[in-house]
Amino acid sequence: MNMTIIGATKGIGKEVLKQALSKEINITVLVRNPSKLDLKKNVNVVAGDFKSFDSVKEAVNVADIVVITVGVLPTRRDVNVFSKGTRNVISSIKELKTSPLIIAVTGIGAGDSEGHGGFAYDKIFKPLLLNTIYKDKNRQEDILRKEYDNWIIVRPGFLTNGNKTDNCKALTNLKGIKAGKISRGDVASFILKQVDNPTFLKQTPLIMN
Repeated sequence: MNMTIIGATKGIGKEVLKQALSKEINITVLVRNPSKLDLKKNVNVVAGDFKSFDSVKEAVNVADIVVITVGVLPTRRDVNVFSKGTRNVISSIKELKTSPLIIAVTGIGAGDSEGHGGFAYDKIFKPLLLNTIYKDKNRQEDILRKEYDNWIIVRPGFLTNGNKTDNCKALTNLKGIKAGKISRGDVASFILKQVDNPTFLKQTPLIMN
């Protein structure tokens, strides 16, 4: 199996890479700065940008799985990295005539998970610091839904650096649900379980411990 991880130098992507290295998976990573990559052994490294079509095409050339874990810091500036990069992935694989499973990580507040983060997050933090980010994550999700057929969108709750527990709830019916915390390790573990057995195809599970 060939897997491409886009955004593997920190956060969830770093955890996915760490855990995937213990499996029988051929791994390619697309990173802007390879010097920030801690784990390089047995990894094919493509230095490039998610917003560059040529970089993305090189990275997904033989992929059976594409995991998108790109993140940006809180900002009020316009953001387009999620939508533009995801469109690059889809355009690349269509040109290559392949159909890998795309697993894209967005977050609590994207799509119909909006309003399930609790008062402080929904009414203060997200509108002030994450508004433009989540507008683009919504565009990213729309692109996947409308332009591709083989995808899973993972929406983690509030991220922590806690240990991997493999104690993870995945919810698609959010009626009455308020998002909880989840470790980055458990998000990575959930993603790799979907790689092995994609039970949430064309779904958008909210995951939390």
